[in-house]
Amino acid sequence: MSACLGGGAAFAQTKSEPNLSSSTDDKVTQLNVALTRMLDRQESVRNDLIKLQENVTRTDARLASEGNSQLETFNNEIELIKSQIATEMASVQETLNSINDIKKAFEQEKVSAQQKSLQLNEDLQALQNDVSSLLAKQAEIDWHNRFEVLKDEQGFADQLSLGEVKRIAVDIPNAEQCSELGEWLVNNVQLRDYNRFYVMQDQNYAVCRIVDGLWTVMSASGVETSHIVFE
Repeated sequence: MSACLGGGAAFAQTKSEPNLSSSTDDKVTQLNVALTRMLDRQESVRNDLIKLQENVTRTDARLASEGNSQLETFNNEIELIKSQIATEMASVQETLNSINDIKKAFEQEKVSAQQKSLQLNEDLQALQNDVSSLLAKQAEIDWHNRFEVLKDEQGFADQLSLGEVKRIAVDIPNAEQCSELGEWLVNNVQLRDYNRFYVMQDQNYAVCRIVDGLWTVMSASGVETSHIVFE
């Protein structure tokens, strides 16, 4: 019986060993499976990280390329604007220069016109003076030619008494012309005997004669004779 028990114990111990080994193997297998999955997961994660890094790199490159392209475009636009501004400024400066040239030419033309106007005014004034002088001389000549002196047969200025003058149908000058006609008589009638002639004063006969160097109107005497100046 003891032998049987002993034998049974030995048998029982032998019987349990395979079960322990199987359990361990299962755990090892499970562990290996878990490790394999972890390694696969790590590999997958590593591959994902690599892809992500590649995507990030491509994205950075694309963004950098786009940024460079945009920056280049922006710089080109800036240069174009600067070129346009420079062209417009040059055009504005050219216009200002043209305006200044026109202004200078206008000022010069204005000065020239003023000088011409002054010269023209001077010439016109001189012409007017000449015309006035000629008209005055012509008027003086006409005035001198308006009058005559009554002459005798020998061409001398005739001498008549007051009674004789009243019988002659001539226009005796007014006494107000005494001084002027006296100068005329002296300058234009060389063949005369006296420096006196008849004039009319208040519808009366009078004599214009030199008294103390001045032509003076005096009453006519019935005895004295004088020259006759008439128009």
